[in-house]
Amino acid sequence: MAPQIDNAPIQAELVLIGGGHAQIAVLKSFGMRPVPGLRLTLITDVVRAPYSGMLPGHIDGQWAEDEMHVDLRKLARFAGARLIESAVIGLDPIRQIVKLKDRPDLRYDILSINSGAAPDLSGIKGAERYAIAVKPIAHFLNKLPAIDCPPERLSVIGGGAAGVELALAFRKRWPDAAITLFSRSAQLLSGFPLAAHHKACIALRDADIAYHLTHSIAAITKGAVITEDGREHACDAAFLVTPAKPAKWLDNTGLVRDESGFICVRNTLQTTDFDNIFVSGDVASLSHAPRPKAGVFAVRAGPVLAQNIRRLIENRDLKPYRPQRQYLALIGLANGQALAVRGRWVMQGHFWHRLKRRIDKAFMLRYQDLPEMAEKAQRPLPFLAAQSEDPVFEAMRCAGCGAKAGPEILKKALRDAYQAARAAGARIEPLSEQAVLSDSVALPFSDGAHALSLDMIQQMVDDPYIFGQIAVQHALSDLFVSGARPIYAQALVQLAYARQDLQQSMLTALLTGVLVELDKAGVQLAGGHTAEAAQSALGFAVTGKLAERTADEKPLPQHADIILTKPLGSGLTLAADMRGLVPADAYQMCLEVMLHSNQVAAEIGQHYGAMMSDVTGFGLGRHLLNLMEKHGYGAALLQPEALPILPHCARYLKAGIRASLYAQNRDSCGFDEDMLSGTPARMLFDPQTSGGVVMLVALDKTAKLCAELTQAGYQQTSVIGRTELGEKAYLSLAYPHGEDR
Repeated sequence: MAPQIDNAPIQAELVLIGGGHAQIAVLKSFGMRPVPGLRLTLITDVVRAPYSGMLPGHIDGQWAEDEMHVDLRKLARFAGARLIESAVIGLDPIRQIVKLKDRPDLRYDILSINSGAAPDLSGIKGAERYAIAVKPIAHFLNKLPAIDCPPERLSVIGGGAAGVELALAFRKRWPDAAITLFSRSAQLLSGFPLAAHHKACIALRDADIAYHLTHSIAAITKGAVITEDGREHACDAAFLVTPAKPAKWLDNTGLVRDESGFICVRNTLQTTDFDNIFVSGDVASLSHAPRPKAGVFAVRAGPVLAQNIRRLIENRDLKPYRPQRQYLALIGLANGQALAVRGRWVMQGHFWHRLKRRIDKAFMLRYQDLPEMAEKAQRPLPFLAAQSEDPVFEAMRCAGCGAKAGPEILKKALRDAYQAARAAGARIEPLSEQAVLSDSVALPFSDGAHALSLDMIQQMVDDPYIFGQIAVQHALSDLFVSGARPIYAQALVQLAYARQDLQQSMLTALLTGVLVELDKAGVQLAGGHTAEAAQSALGFAVTGKLAERTADEKPLPQHADIILTKPLGSGLTLAADMRGLVPADAYQMCLEVMLHSNQVAAEIGQHYGAMMSDVTGFGLGRHLLNLMEKHGYGAALLQPEALPILPHCARYLKAGIRASLYAQNRDSCGFDEDMLSGTPARMLFDPQTSGGVVMLVALDKTAKLCAELTQAGYQQTSVIGRTELGEKAYLSLAYPHGEDR
């Protein structure tokens, strides 16, 4: 991947709405040549962007789903851009504000819109309920029937290139289905030469696909499409491939639009009324050179769009975008052949099919196979070579809980600090070793015992709103597992250096996420403090009321099962994401794990008398040892294969990726790398941000506890080992082949 600009103050904000064909060219361009001081933010409600040119080939089995998608998260990471996964509901071009659904407004200096169009379902009664619109493609793919559950009768509504390709692809996908294509035009492939129409008719007949010309659809019901002459045509699935309309949110923009509602743009791809707003793709109306809504024009517009945004930043004259008058249209026939149309020229054959595949594949590879990031690791001085595992030598330091000081560093630093302070005359009692590594402390008050906790993490996700939510869950978790009910929180906010209005926008989004999560937990924000630094961070001092202890507490069980409520791997996943290696679905799963509150899990654990700790920066191994030491347990036999783990962690480890705190966590548990075998064992030491709860519980309560946790939404709750009372806490690993290490 391309090198990133580190620690440059944010001077201006370029916001990209949508991940269309032109926009991905902008992201790659700014990834290859970043602009210091310019922050990019991509807003999209679809993280995996499909390429429309490959859709028919995907349906007929030529392309796998991954081959036809651009991972926008990976591309945004390459570009050094924030990715905000949200729906846009409008914008204010005067105040330069993008309005988001359920989020604070987002400030921009330059805006680029390439969000595509929406299906026009208004002219057909029942279409919104019963039809499957092909656009947006991402939504279409979610509704597409599975190969093993094909419809017996299906209709394709639309006789253009997309409709014909789709009908033929469906025949290849579902050989036994009865397929009918409807076109309101008297000619298939309207707008192309008549010879293309004739060849399309022959291809449909050869594929046993019925087609009806000059048939407009008036209504769609659960089991039929009804033409305007009142005739019903039975079908189990109706696919709509008709012209699209502008998305509804464009009504709330104040931008000049054409009679169809699309945004009017100049030949520079700027809107006709605002120089700092660019528009491309289906949503744009090229008043200077009207063209069909075809992906080829968006692809060609991408480099011009990227160049003109740069020129605007540099106060240079912008270049005109001149879409080609004629272009080569390649229409797949799902039989190893394709139609080739350019102007009046029409050809058909296997060569054109191979050419289409080469062109489509080459386009996708531009945005899937990104250059490797130039990681600038700090080379150890020769006499320090033996210490090369120290995080200071890493090219990329982790954020989140992977960025904290290691457990041994904390213990030694506090020990030495207390000694020095007492030598200087201070009268102070040192903290116990257990207290040093504990995340919360109980203090007596006149109205009962209170619990206090202090935690802070660096920003490890792009979206400040989600970061605020995760930081709250992370901080409150300490009190949940201590048996306290959180009441008040004070925030310590560290903001990245930025222009004041941009900094305010970041802070607003972050605090909105904070307030939403605090409200869910019934916690009042009691104040806080802000500061500036090279990187954003967020922490909380949380106060809660401890539940009163009952006088008849039972003695600790001799043996206890060890239970974990969430999968491990957030530290490793976030470290891999910094290198652009995490697929969008795996990243989303990691977010969901970090956002999942431990409150209910802790309440269930308390009901069963479980001893608990949350799993955060020191990793499962160190937090488990702390818990065992606190309650007087000795040996713990862990089953690494029973550990729930986030997807792809084995691949990240094989690539040599570790979270920054990994080695220190491992060493503090008494292990070295030679003692570990396989991915699960290494995940014991991965630092977690807002990780799960580890519990020690009596053996006779394990089954009911796990069942209740699973029912409450902790689907990956697992019994990972067993421990017993003893003098010295230590971990032992049992591997499937029976060898303990």
